[in-house]
This record gives sequence, C-alpha cells and structure tokens, in this order.
Amino acid sequence: AGAPQLPILPVRDLPQSGAQTYELFFGAARLHIGRTLLTWTIDDETYRLSSSSETTGLASLFRPYQLDYVSEGRIDASGFHPESFSVRRGRNGARQYAARFDWSGGELTLGPVSAPRKVALPGGTLDVLAFIYQLARARLAPGRIQVNVTTGNRLETYTLEVGAEEEIDVPNGTIRALPVRQ
Repeated sequence: AGAPQLPILPVRDLPQSGAQTYELFFGAARLHIGRTLLTWTIDDETYRLSSSSETTGLASLFRPYQLDYVSEGRIDASGFHPESFSVRRGRNGARQYAARFDWSGGELTLGPVSAPRKVALPGGTLDVLAFIYQLARARLAPGRIQVNVTTGNRLETYTLEVGAEEEIDVPNGTIRALPVRQ
C-alpha cells in the first residue's frame, strides 16, 4: 500500500520478433545444467511471448524438468495487455495452469485447467512473462513500485525496490544498470 504502480512509459521499440537463449552453469567446473529459450512476436496490436526452460546435461538425467510459459494479448503505446497465459510443466507438455483476462468484465479466470476459478482483475495486471518484457520497457526511477502479476495459479502484488543507477563490469565492457529487487 502506498507504493506507486509500475510506470509504463516505453523507452524503446522492441523488434517485431526475436529469440534469446540463456544457458545455466553450476560451480567452478561450469557444469551445463539448464537452458531457457525466450521468443517473441509483436505486430502493431498483438503479441505472443514464450519461454521454454529445461534441464540439460547430467542434471537432465538425475532431475529431468521442463517449464513452458506462453503469453498472448494486445500491445499498445502503454505496453502489454495479456489476454491469455498458460503454464506447462513436465516433459509430457500437459497444460497445468492457465489464466484468461476479461478486461471488460474485470475478471481473471485462473488456476488448474481442470478447476479454474474467477477473481477480480485489477487494472494493469500482467502475467509473469509479460511482466519481464513490461519491466524492460518501463522508465524506472529509484523508489518503490507495485504491480499485480499472475503465475497462472495465483494473483500476487509484487513490491519492487528500484535502486540508483550503477555501473557493472561485464565481459564486453562496462554497462549502466538499474538494480530492481522484489
């Protein structure tokens, strides 16, 4: 309570489509244990975001795991407006959780696909995947902000602490970064 909502002011245009792969390594030996592929397609009015994560290498032998998210909805100058979000866990690809956003009716239907429930839909609510992209588009200033986010199974209010801009050394040089902590 009292923290402002996420300031949705686009600071740059996103490419219409793209993909990013993240590799996860463990320990000093840098054992390859996971991979995530993020993809997006954005046109003038709609978007589709997906994330597919899985264990790899030895980790996949001892603990095989897969997690897929898909977010679809509308996009405009103020950002992402989800209409549907789904979560699949496990190698069989069965959809386990889903959320449907009824903006005109003010309802969010969410939960297990076999037993969905309805809750009130606060304005500006995002799913966890659209939240990542929206946060990247937001003009943030140091302080506290709040945003409503669904995981497909729950609706939560995230309170974010935005720190002052700092410089971070990375292999390609020095970058300016804005620390954000939940």
